Amino acid sequence: METDRSFHISDVKKMMRCPKFFWNALREEAQPFQPFARLDEAVTELACKKLGIEDYFLGQKNDTSELTQEKLDAGQWVVKGRFEYQHLRIKLPIVHKTEEGLDVFFVFVGNYPKDDDVLYYSSNIWVMKKLGYEIHDIKIIHLNGNYVRDDELDVNELFIISDTFYND
Repeated sequence: METDRSFHISDVKKMMRCPKFFWNALREEAQPFQPFARLDEAVTELACKKLGIEDYFLGQKNDTSELTQEKLDAGQWVVKGRFEYQHLRIKLPIVHKTEEGLDVFFVFVGNYPKDDDVLYYSSNIWVMKKLGYEIHDIKIIHLNGNYVRDDELDVNELFIISDTFYND
């Protein structure tokens, strides 16, 4: 079945969770996101501070894959980059271009990322490989469960950068 409609990787997650949920999500008007907690700074911005990133292209809603690829070709860092391959859209939190290929940093807003979302991570990497990118390294930036904030937020203590999942 040919379609002009693009699907986001989150649509695939909805379909995997419950086909009826996916079907309804396609037909209902999207409700604005209502966060449970107010964050004074975006987690991705804090992750950029942890990585020491200052000069980067910041993707915006409705950016084309071509624009993001152009910016990645021109610079080293892309944050919230939108990519698309055969109508499957993804948004990668942080991408770093190196001589060996791309380092991809996923941001997990929790203490211990588990392999429950391995399809999500691997689907993102699949899209990047289909677009012709060599993947050098994959990391997950997540919250440090042992961090206790003092007066000032310490992003170096707030986050852990990991290359593995935490499973029981």
